[in-house]
Amino acid sequence: LLFVFIAISTFGPLSAFKISVNAQLSELKEMMTEVNKMEQKVFTNEEYLRFSSIVNYLENRNSLEKTEVFFGFNPNEEFSKISASGLPKKIVEKLQIDVSKAKGTNSKISRSYNLRNFKANYAEEITDYTFYTELTIEPEVNADKALQMTVDGNNVISFNYYGEPLFESDMTSHLKAMADTYDNLSEASQDDFTFRYKNQKGDFLIIFSKLGYTYKDQKVGSITGEVKLFYRTYMVLELP
Repeated sequence: LLFVFIAISTFGPLSAFKISVNAQLSELKEMMTEVNKMEQKVFTNEEYLRFSSIVNYLENRNSLEKTEVFFGFNPNEEFSKISASGLPKKIVEKLQIDVSKAKGTNSKISRSYNLRNFKANYAEEITDYTFYTELTIEPEVNADKALQMTVDGNNVISFNYYGEPLFESDMTSHLKAMADTYDNLSEASQDDFTFRYKNQKGDFLIIFSKLGYTYKDQKVGSITGEVKLFYRTYMVLELP
């Protein structure tokens, strides 16, 4: 019993948190070392997706400023008006890193994804959130609905409270990278379908349980899906 107590005390949640952040920073360091060796800096789609995942992970854990040693700037200061989901794209643009395109991406592609058949043992930390709901993505905002997930014609998904957006995110770049990378979405990591957002209205965690879209001539459209949503808002939501 004493041994168990000591082990828990030594390797508690804070230690695990530090190790996780340091592991992400170590992987990012390797990626940046390799790309900086190139005469023309290029990420493959797989590398860009991993880069995006690391950036989002660090941002959601308030550790993105630690990347300044790799980038030469603090992304939070450089892009203070950019949403978290748009940071990876802005960073690679400033670093002048191209993202390679896969061949044969001009034909129409139908993508579909179902969480129940994908990562049965997937787990995500939810201690930062107080509420949970499951929603189907809808094409139009309905101000009479208490909670609603919608998508507009520009591929911007939005979580709405009686028609008021609690957060919005443009999915175009991410879904293009997914389509250019994978012939089948089942090849992707669960992290590719899991998103964290934080703004002045609250903290949000989205896990897509179903996702479908079309892709033609480098254009994403017709997004459909279902989400598992964990959230904590800074204002009280009056729900029916």
